[in-house]
Amino acid sequence: MSYGADIAWKRKLVYRDQKDENYTLKYNYLPENNPWINLSTQFSYSKTTQNDTRHEKVTSSFLGTLGNKSWITYSDLTFDINNTSTFNIKSTQHELLFGLQWLKNTRHTLMYDKSKVGKADYNYGYFQPYYMPSGRQYTQAFYLQDQIKWKNIIFSTGVRYDHINNIGQKNLASQYNDISVGHNYSQKNYNGWSYYLGLNYDVNHYLSLFTNFSRTWRAPVIDEQYETQYKQASGPVKATSLNLEKEMINQTRVGGIITLNHLFQENDAFQFRTTYFYHRGKNEIFKTRGVNCVGNAANTKHVCPKPIGNYRNLPGYVIQGAELEAYYQSTYLFGELTYSYVKGKRDTSPRNPWGKTSTWIAEIPPRKATATLGFNVPKYYLTVGWRAEFVRRQDRSPLSGDPEAKYWSLPASRGYSLHNLFLSWSPAKIKGMNVKITVDNLFNRAYNPYLGELASGTGRNIKFSLSQKF
Repeated sequence: MSYGADIAWKRKLVYRDQKDENYTLKYNYLPENNPWINLSTQFSYSKTTQNDTRHEKVTSSFLGTLGNKSWITYSDLTFDINNTSTFNIKSTQHELLFGLQWLKNTRHTLMYDKSKVGKADYNYGYFQPYYMPSGRQYTQAFYLQDQIKWKNIIFSTGVRYDHINNIGQKNLASQYNDISVGHNYSQKNYNGWSYYLGLNYDVNHYLSLFTNFSRTWRAPVIDEQYETQYKQASGPVKATSLNLEKEMINQTRVGGIITLNHLFQENDAFQFRTTYFYHRGKNEIFKTRGVNCVGNAANTKHVCPKPIGNYRNLPGYVIQGAELEAYYQSTYLFGELTYSYVKGKRDTSPRNPWGKTSTWIAEIPPRKATATLGFNVPKYYLTVGWRAEFVRRQDRSPLSGDPEAKYWSLPASRGYSLHNLFLSWSPAKIKGMNVKITVDNLFNRAYNPYLGELASGTGRNIKFSLSQKF
């Protein structure tokens, strides 16, 4: 069948009607001359509604992309009450925070697939997307934090307890609502503690050192807990994932800041910051694809026991890196140099939790350095500068450790450098006016940003803006 140009284009598009609502109510009680009471309460509500409609002459093969029509609603209800007390114990100053929190996340999903209109096991075309189930998540928590200051040392400690209830909603289509293949939408509960320790030490006027450690966790979201496959699918991975454990992460950070004033001239300032971080994750929640069970890892013909959930826990991963930053500011000159380096590896392949080979995490950005140099003309309220970005190639792929992990890999990208110019001018005779001109990618360099899946980056881009404050 042939279509005119107008309909041909519309068949490729989706008409989306999206509405966002946000409401917040706050109350603070701070009596005079009472350092023990600084009470704060907050009630917030947010709701996002998204309704998609495809053209009436579109084909009906959109089961995996919200069908021919869809009605999606997400809402969040949050209540938080906390109190901050300030007091002294001998030579230490304390700022103690205690709070309670309650959250409710609700998601309603429904789609219409016209290819299933005559099928009762698909509720005649109206059902929840198997990859976007309906459900609710409740969180009840309390937290306690104390910031202790003694001389030039600040010590921070905190603890939080969360209790989370996930409640799924049965699918309207019996193809996704069959307990015999593991379609179980029952409630699942998670609870646990999170901890934080931090230390800031001002050695002198020029040098500050800091370090902190945190241990946190997260429960599966509704998608991860209750995603399914239709009951007649050929593979064993059809079930919801009620066997998921909570994901844990330990984060360590250490660094220092050097600040020098009046370095080369009066009223100039130089600052150098360095940070190293190390993150150790365990029980990463990840989609089940590839090797489905331990027996399958040793023998690809092994038949795994049924049912198998759509998500599982991977053993763990390590993400570590360093950041270096240098800044200089004076009356007439300013500059900045930054460098960031991050690497991340999983203990195993994302497709085989029982493997012995570690694999790179695909979503880790490549090394990057930036440089900025500019000058000010205070008399004319003029600022002009140059900024460059230098990005390393990214060729660290899960494929290096597991040649079959293509599904979790991203295309390698070449390194590139971009140069930008900027100008800001506020005419002295026109109060409140500001003129800005920027030129991005000055040399019109062709490049493909990593994580962009080989999509081309923006070419030379000249922007002009004029603003007026009254």
